[in-house]
Amino acid sequence: MREEVLVVRRGSLFGTQQPQGYIPVQEGFSYLRACRRHSFFAPRHKVENDPTLKQIIPYCVLCWEGRLLVVVRKRTQSEARLHGLASVGVGGHITPADGDPADFDRLLLAGFLRELSEEVRVGTPWRAILCGFLNDDSNAVGSVHFGFVYRVECAGAPAVAETEKMRGGLVNASTLTPPEGTRWESWSQILVDAAPLWLNAPPAMPAEPFLIMRP
Repeated sequence: MREEVLVVRRGSLFGTQQPQGYIPVQEGFSYLRACRRHSFFAPRHKVENDPTLKQIIPYCVLCWEGRLLVVVRKRTQSEARLHGLASVGVGGHITPADGDPADFDRLLLAGFLRELSEEVRVGTPWRAILCGFLNDDSNAVGSVHFGFVYRVECAGAPAVAETEKMRGGLVNASTLTPPEGTRWESWSQILVDAAPLWLNAPPAMPAEPFLIMRP
């Protein structure tokens, strides 16, 4: 069966701008509006190497008692370009099973929740704050993706669920160094460098998709 993923045209998303790096949510409302208006599903095999389209990714950073869950992707993970690289976040594509682009906020929420349930183990209660956005056109992976960055504040220690695809552990948020023998993938390096902007950022609005809570 042909896999489809949620995308938005680069021109619809950015207009004449080409923002790079981490964009705080307060500076990126136009990107959320563009995704609400212009996102659509397209065959994954056609968009994987097409920088005119941005695949929309909910990217979740899991926090617990001053530490972050850091994962390293194994060779069994589907995105070969990330094998062996360390990440401070987990995330993935949004698919038609998650909903309809006509209701983008609900679709984003469904994709976010699915990624949490598939890739990691997170006990309740937790809350997730949309802190900002990620764009990095400096490499082949980044040039075709656009990230919605969520900080997930956990009541208990998060852990990797898909152990056949990833290994992981908790790292002190004040140091944020990758596991020995690895290096950060580009989105994670951007977030590590921008940590003061998102580690303690409050919700932009007290409602979804800016604030997601599970008791």
